[in-house]
Amino acid sequence: DPTTAPTLAPNSSPSRTPTFSPTLSPTLAPSVAPTMPPSNAPTYSPSAAPTPTCHFAKFQAKMASSDVLYGGESLVSANCRYLLVMQPNGNLVHKKLIGGYVSPFVGGEIEQDPDWQWDVLWESNSRIFNYSGHSVPKFFVDSNAQISIVEYSFKGAPNVQQMVIWRSNITIQLANFNLDVDNWSFGLTSAGCMYLGMNVAQSVWLECAGPSDRGSSVIDQNENPNPNESTGVTDAPDDGEYDNEDNDNQQQ
Repeated sequence: DPTTAPTLAPNSSPSRTPTFSPTLSPTLAPSVAPTMPPSNAPTYSPSAAPTPTCHFAKFQAKMASSDVLYGGESLVSANCRYLLVMQPNGNLVHKKLIGGYVSPFVGGEIEQDPDWQWDVLWESNSRIFNYSGHSVPKFFVDSNAQISIVEYSFKGAPNVQQMVIWRSNITIQLANFNLDVDNWSFGLTSAGCMYLGMNVAQSVWLECAGPSDRGSSVIDQNENPNPNESTGVTDAPDDGEYDNEDNDNQQQ
């Protein structure tokens, strides 16, 4: 028979009464409304065309110790009146602009085609032999401050033997002057002078009559040398006269 109290009376509240607000009511503005313009509108001309270096020179005022000039490249002074050009034929030419410099560039484009007139102040009178038909000259300064021009049979082929066709008689141990051999410069001032050093004031060599007083054409340009054999040094051509007037205040 069933017991008179088979089980306890059920609890009238089998569980706790849930809250009326089990969670917080969401806000009317759950997040900030995004701005209408998320970013500035791009300009129609994102950047102005860069203005080329005067006379389209590769370097202006100075070159770093690791910089070189291949045929057709040049170094120009800060006032754009002096130019050192490594010509494609192997001749290194230092020249001065006749008259003042007026920039032909406007907005990175040539507005006029100036007929520049130049005085040649000095040249190496060196030439490449171009046996390959693709030879290029290279101007550089080594760690002993010796200025050289070498001929490569093919540009961009470092494994092909180079031939020295001209070098200066300058030999300076830059380390003896407490200079970092990796951080000196070869510069061309606004007065047409060339220097080696950290700057003009800290130069270890300053010359206003060409890259060297007595540069040497390593190979007699009238002969047909074998590039695999060493050759004698011939006398260098006389240096051209220099105009040493101070043009540092000349307006570009």
